[in-house]
Amino acid sequence: MLFERKSQLKFGISFVSLFVGAFVSMSAFAAKESNLVGEAIKRAWKAPASQSTSITHMLKTGCIGDSLTNCAVWTNGKEGDVSYNYGTEKDEGTILMMVAREINAHGAKFCPTQIQAANRDQTISWWWLWCRTTQTGAGWTEYYEPSSTSGCVWLCQDGYYGTGCESTTTNTCSGTKLSPDNYLEHKRVTAANNVNIEDKIPMFYMNQTENSQEFDTILAVTRFLSSGNGAFVAPVTVKAQLYATESHYNGGAGTCLAATYASTPYLSAGTETLVCTNGYKPNANKTDCVLTNKETCEKSEAIKKATNTACPGFSGYNAKIHIKDVKMDKGCYEFSCAGGKAFASDTSRECVECTGEVGRFGVVEETGVCKKCASGTVFDGNAKAAGYCPKAKEYAPTILEYGKNGSSGDKIASQCWTFTDLDLYKECVENGSASAINKLNAKRTAAKASTDAGRSALRRIRR
Repeated sequence: MLFERKSQLKFGISFVSLFVGAFVSMSAFAAKESNLVGEAIKRAWKAPASQSTSITHMLKTGCIGDSLTNCAVWTNGKEGDVSYNYGTEKDEGTILMMVAREINAHGAKFCPTQIQAANRDQTISWWWLWCRTTQTGAGWTEYYEPSSTSGCVWLCQDGYYGTGCESTTTNTCSGTKLSPDNYLEHKRVTAANNVNIEDKIPMFYMNQTENSQEFDTILAVTRFLSSGNGAFVAPVTVKAQLYATESHYNGGAGTCLAATYASTPYLSAGTETLVCTNGYKPNANKTDCVLTNKETCEKSEAIKKATNTACPGFSGYNAKIHIKDVKMDKGCYEFSCAGGKAFASDTSRECVECTGEVGRFGVVEETGVCKKCASGTVFDGNAKAAGYCPKAKEYAPTILEYGKNGSSGDKIASQCWTFTDLDLYKECVENGSASAINKLNAKRTAAKASTDAGRSALRRIRR
């Protein structure tokens, strides 16, 4: 902003006032030089080699909030016409866009920003025998925070991620979708006391003037991706376009014709760059942003979905009494009863103690249901085809008592009826006492080995 508002001007002209005014303007300009980015960043964002001042309003996309449709600008040129996007003065047009507030070579932080074209009128006074211009009409660029400052987002170039676009890796599988719809509640500010934030806007070029109109080149979102995963951004030249709205006489003699102006921002976009939200990268055609870790993320998302989706018939999961079992092949979870309990039936998820006649009840591992078998059948958790209750095998009383190939003449310790372990008794009946004893000895050997290992470890600790 090299010009000053009409409210800031004093109409007395002297050498001292001109000198002071020039000094103030030069100081203001020098202070804002820090906005300019370096050459490396210019190259990273395909900024033009120099700023063009021959532009018309070409930008039709990228506007947000209550900007007019298709980034329309005010062309009526009549102060008081409130059908257009006016800003902190009613003769100064505005457009809301996502403008870069921080820029590096790998990405930029974009925030909702009000771009405004400010202006001042021409003043002419009668002096001696001619009309003297005491103030030229001029237009310049200004920038304001809109009604809401929320919604800033870092968008990164290919291969970079996260805040500051400093990371070259990412584990992110989902992020906030970027869309103009996110900013529907952002409104223009129109109060005259709002503060110009031009010094917070990094620029490729700034404060260049031609024909009393000012030009800047900023970085802004020019197109939103329909996927919501990123946007196209470009160097955007902002021109404070002046309109002469009327002429009026001024001066003591009443013969000096002066002009009243209005202004609106003209925007022209340069070469676009595709940038993505965190966790995404440009696709091969550079037309959209896709997940960087697609396979990993899809698997993670499938697990997350299955973990939080109950399978049919398994509603009412309670972590305190149930054990969750995620079924990836089904895309959902089932659960069983904790604490040794089981479901009361195939249709009930009530957890109960599973009891019954020895050999005729048990918990079906596949379903978690307590199964009780009728007389003449036995429980077998692997006999699904028989409803887990296959018909019991028939044995002669002597085999049940002494085992296969056994007799009353065998040693007492070898007779089946002396075995208290159900598995060993079954082994004795079906395969004979020798097989059962071998199985028993194997259990004892394993138990002794485990005990000896524990004692050895204890001795080493004590040493």
